[in-house]
Order: sequence, then C-alpha cells, then structure tokens
Amino acid sequence: MDKLDVLLQKIAELNRLPNKEQIDIDLMLDHTRALYAALLEQKAQPAGGHLPDPSPAPLPSESMVAGIMSGVSRPEITAPPVELELTATNYTAPKDLAPEPQPRPAVQKDYPDIRRSIGINDKYQFISELFSNNKQAYEQVLDQINTFDTEDEAFEWLEAEVATQNNWRNDDEAVQYFYTTISDYFSNR
Repeated sequence: MDKLDVLLQKIAELNRLPNKEQIDIDLMLDHTRALYAALLEQKAQPAGGHLPDPSPAPLPSESMVAGIMSGVSRPEITAPPVELELTATNYTAPKDLAPEPQPRPAVQKDYPDIRRSIGINDKYQFISELFSNNKQAYEQVLDQINTFDTEDEAFEWLEAEVATQNNWRNDDEAVQYFYTTISDYFSNR
C-alpha cells in the first residue's frame, strides 16, 4: 500500500497548486497511470497470500463442441468477399484527422538533444523535485545545456544560474542524479 499512498500524495500535491494553469498535464497523467497500474496489481494479488491454482481449466471434448455447434445455425454467404487494397496512393486522410506538421525546435549543435538521455520517469522526477513542477523552466535548462560544447561549461552555468535560483543542495540525490545524467550525455556524444 505504500506505493499507492505515494502516488496519491503526488497527485494531491499537484492538485493543491494555487495556480491550476501550472499543473503539468503529462505529469498528472503519468501519476494517474502509475496509480491505475498499482491498483490493478493490488487487485490481482490473492487475498490471504495464497496463490491461485496454476493448472488450466480442462478443454471441452470434441463431442461436447459438436453437440453445442449442432444447434447453431450458420447464415449463408451470398456475395463473394470484396478485396480492398488501401495504399498511400489511393487513400488520403480527411483534413480534420490529418496531423499538422509541427515545427522542430532548432538545435544549435550537431549533437543529439539531451532529452534523449533522460527517461520519462527521470524527467518527471527532475521537474517535480528540482524545478518545483515548472516544466517550462526545465525545458529552458535543457535547451541551454544543448548549446554547451563541454560538460564543464554546462556545470559552471548550472552552478551559477540554475542551482542557486532553485535552491539545489549538492547532497540531494535528485541533484546528483541530474548531474550524472548530464555527465553521461556529454561523455556519450
């Protein structure tokens, strides 16, 4: 139940934000999905700790199936099946369903974006714990990190600008993990 309590607490914290426009919908959905999965997992666990019988149910015999099927009427098929072949040349999506092309943000270097080095759970942890649920500030920091040529430049800027502004403590696990992620990004590009 600890997992459920933590997830409920995170959802409640987001809901208590004074400015509802600040709620990160993706973060709220992520917590809700995790809560749903945890509840399903809880429901699947048998009561009393006894495991269910793993043996499968017996299959019906051929005579049972024949008996059941003898009373089932089957409709006659009067028309031959129609073969449809949809290809890119003969199908176009309706205008209201076709996705509009989204402009890609300009990356100033030929290196991959740091966002590719950050998993979804880590992203939400960083936004929540390091940027006080401010997704825009998080995204701006990542954009700036992408512009640096070296790890040292990025760390100097983070210490001077971001860490002091967000009251980061170097002994905080989330801060250390964020720095490790940045270090890994620069060492792998």
